[in-house]
Amino acid sequence: MREKSDIFLHLFKHSGTKLHGMIYRLTLDTHAAEDLMQELCCRLCQLKNPQQYDNLEAYACRMAINLAFDWRRQKRSLKRIPEGMVDEKNRNAEVRLIEYEQVQQILNAARMLKGLSRECFVLRYIEQMDYALIAERTQKTPQHVRALCSKAIQRIRQILNTETPSMTREAVNE
Repeated sequence: MREKSDIFLHLFKHSGTKLHGMIYRLTLDTHAAEDLMQELCCRLCQLKNPQQYDNLEAYACRMAINLAFDWRRQKRSLKRIPEGMVDEKNRNAEVRLIEYEQVQQILNAARMLKGLSRECFVLRYIEQMDYALIAERTQKTPQHVRALCSKAIQRIRQILNTETPSMTREAVNE
């Protein structure tokens, strides 16, 4: 039993900040990130045999990504500024809201990606890891990771173009 707790202490000591940061970047909500981090800790501590995982950090990372996307799936409604309330003072707030909604749309589209493609996309463009590190974590070659990321971006562009035809191409490419 002591060995199991040591494994988790080591994991959270070395990867806790990184996992929390990734969850925050996926949710864009401090409180949600804290709640999801607690949920991640609880779920990891419930594992019966953590030694069975070759790379517990990668498993925790994937679990964190899934928790964040599940949270996003549950929280669908976005608040909008009513049209009559936008004046010069609120223009900056409107621009921030539009940027926020664009990020939300991209993350929602990324949620539709499957398995390894989604994991590579998140690690590359949310976590900003380089291809070699992602390849090491996923046990693939860097070229394979590059191809997965490229296909993920193409798929996200397809999703965004079919779901939001009014969105400009520049916003999708950014």
